[in-house]
Order: sequence, then structure tokens, then C-alpha cells
Amino acid sequence: MIVSVTTTTSSQKILSEKEICVLRLIASGFRNKDVAKEMKLSEQQVKNCMFGITKKLNVNNHTSAVVKSFELGLLSINKESNKENN
Repeated sequence: MIVSVTTTTSSQKILSEKEICVLRLIASGFRNKDVAKEMKLSEQQVKNCMFGITKKLNVNNHTSAVVKSFELGLLSINKESNKENN
């Protein structure tokens, strides 16, 4: 599944660009370790970032953060890329 970012003024107020990137990778199935490698961060930085995301979105875990980000329109599924992969 390819997850893309919907950048709106309201989404930029909720989460930072770095937080959106981390959340996009988490939503795409990456583990913290994989996100860290992809973004050239430490795994602890990714964990800290996800902690901040869960607090800002008022949720308790990664899965809830991903679901809420879709509900708020912060992330969306790139349907055109999915067609190419099927």
C-alpha cells in the first residue's frame, strides 16, 4: 500500500513535516527501526516523534495515530500507485 501525504494548512498546524513523514512510513508498514534507517534518524528519535504524534492526535498507540490521521485527512492512500502494483 502506498500512503501519500495530503498537505493542507490545517494538517501543517497539527503535525510537523518530520512527524508527517514518520507517520506516513508507519502507515506504510515500516517498523520504528525501518523508519529510522529510511529517515537517517536514531530509533529513539522515531519513538520520541511517535510519542509526540500520539499526544497531538490524542490517541494511545501507533495504529490509532494512523487511523486518526486518515480521518483528519493528513494521510491518504495513493490509488494510482496501487493500481500499478496489482
